[in-house]
Amino acid sequence: IDNNDSGTTNDDTVVSHKPAYEGRIALGVAAFGMEKKMEAGLSGHYGQEVAEFATSATNPNGTHTFETYSIAGDLVVPVCQYLDLKGEAWRGRNLDGYNGGINQGIAGTGAGFRHEIDSRGGWGQVRVHPLADLHFGTGMGVDDPVNHQLNRGAREKNFIKFANVFYDLNKAITVGIEAMEIVTDFYRARTGADIQRGKDDRVGMAVTFKF
Repeated sequence: IDNNDSGTTNDDTVVSHKPAYEGRIALGVAAFGMEKKMEAGLSGHYGQEVAEFATSATNPNGTHTFETYSIAGDLVVPVCQYLDLKGEAWRGRNLDGYNGGINQGIAGTGAGFRHEIDSRGGWGQVRVHPLADLHFGTGMGVDDPVNHQLNRGAREKNFIKFANVFYDLNKAITVGIEAMEIVTDFYRARTGADIQRGKDDRVGMAVTFKF
């Protein structure tokens, strides 16, 4: 897979001829005498990616192998029949293929030195169930790459706030709508300015079918 000089790479694990490995273990216990379970999980992945760049004196073959890995912990806590809390915290490296690092995996430009971008983040959500088939949720999350590893103008931090409502039409079909605000900081995007900020407001609808 050829990559340009933008300082980013595609999901090119296939070039390394090795799969990425991932897994999750979890423990669930009855919570406060309810049928709902409190659950704690631990997950992660590891893989290698081979990217092709322009040849140089320091890289005559034009290829370089990069690591990608992550570790995450998640928790679900039912407070009562009508309320539960969910959250996850994670950290990792070269996570653009896993929707982490604000879709940034490799930094560096031209034929010079390139390196993986480390990132960390998490999210939390409160869910309310006033009826058995009606669910409200609200929460926030953050994706925070390590600043000194970024190119100038790269995405430095994403902060997300969201709210949603879902309705179960039956046991198989659920419909929902969600509003989201994403605030993105850019790393030294302009000379003389440490931070430049952008905001994205979104509204989306979803239909899920369970089988």
